[in-house]
Amino acid sequence: MIKGNQHPTQITRLYGRRELLRNAGACIPLALIGGEAAVNIANSIYDSTDYLSGQRLYQDVVTYCKFGDHRTATTADIETSRWLADELRRVGFEAKLEPFTLQQFYLKTSALIINGKPVNSFPLWWPQTTGANPVTGPLVAITGNEPSGSLKGRIALVKIPPVAGASIIPNSSVHKIIGPVVQTGVAAIVAVTLSPTGEIVALNAMAGPDKWPLPILTVGQSDESMLDTVARTGAQASVQIDGTYNEKAEAFETIGRLKRGKNLMIVSTPSSGWFQCAGERGPGIALWLGLARWAAARKSDMSWLFVASSGHELNGVGIRHFIDHIAPQPGEVRGWLHLGAGIATNDYKKTEQGLEKAETASRARRLFSSADFEPVLADAFAGLPDLKPIVADRPGGEMVAMAQRGYRYFGFAGGSVFHHMPGDVPERITSPGLLEPVGHALVKALAAIEAGVVKGENK
Repeated sequence: MIKGNQHPTQITRLYGRRELLRNAGACIPLALIGGEAAVNIANSIYDSTDYLSGQRLYQDVVTYCKFGDHRTATTADIETSRWLADELRRVGFEAKLEPFTLQQFYLKTSALIINGKPVNSFPLWWPQTTGANPVTGPLVAITGNEPSGSLKGRIALVKIPPVAGASIIPNSSVHKIIGPVVQTGVAAIVAVTLSPTGEIVALNAMAGPDKWPLPILTVGQSDESMLDTVARTGAQASVQIDGTYNEKAEAFETIGRLKRGKNLMIVSTPSSGWFQCAGERGPGIALWLGLARWAAARKSDMSWLFVASSGHELNGVGIRHFIDHIAPQPGEVRGWLHLGAGIATNDYKKTEQGLEKAETASRARRLFSSADFEPVLADAFAGLPDLKPIVADRPGGEMVAMAQRGYRYFGFAGGSVFHHMPGDVPERITSPGLLEPVGHALVKALAAIEAGVVKGENK
């Protein structure tokens, strides 16, 4: 048993390199490791015990969520960026906030009233505002067979099927549903979003500036039956979207540098999203912080560049700014780890009583990799068989931008049952037991990459 007060070199003398790696649970092929590299990897595993503990990671998820809804360039988003920079400085990184500007809408009121009763709603981005005065009219469910001119001035009820990546891209299925309805002369649209939980699903948007031509509110599937019923009676609906646009809103990328040797690893994670984002962003934020603390504490000649970028829900505008203006060229980077969505979230199963949380990880999470890192990742994540690395030229999430530029990368993309929903909160979607194994696997992978165990590399 490894005791907490023993230095790694003492442990190596006591157990020998092979026994140490076996007891620590390392999965790196010993035939590829020798001498100093083995000691470095042993040090990495030892040092990760506290920084990547499940309880510490989970507490960082909770802290992140306490800032509130993380929409880009909002107070909660900016305070999050400052917190991340402070945490990096605390352990010895040179950290700064790199600003970028973008269009943003600051929501004041989102209100749907049906027959005098409120229904939970959220605008479809980019919203067309009503101002302080709501748009009112009879609610009508769209069938596609309405006589010409019969919908003018009414509030249309439509349904939006699940959208890949929960993102609206040009000429998407959302445009194909909403576009023809807009042409009918309706005053506003209420769009039902479909989800396993029945909650509202917020949809990512392009970075702007195009706004929808009329007010559109999204609602959850749990209200679909009620809305269908009242729409058949011509119930009065009221739609209000009040807020202000800022064409030059300022958001930040948190950038931390730990300068040591010539070899450089980049570690990135998005820091913004629609709501609290406990499962979507929380594990990535927590692992990002844990790995930064681990990297700063260990003796190593690896240099590190950590970036947490806002703007994710707006076509990843922040990470694109980083790649275009700040990131070193691919040839200057040993590797890039991206901590995307849904890394360590609970699976849910359907029961007669409804959805029930399982202790196992969501089946929607994925580990992507460029070909260079696949063998190392297969070994490091052997204890997590659902995270078998997927070699892809076009991976999920923001990693596509890294792959397109030629970086050697690996990282996560996925979702959970509460992806992009107001109910994405810590106690419902993640836990120390899900977070810790991923953290320790990442330490093993990063230590192996540093040691040169990557397709014939020699450090």
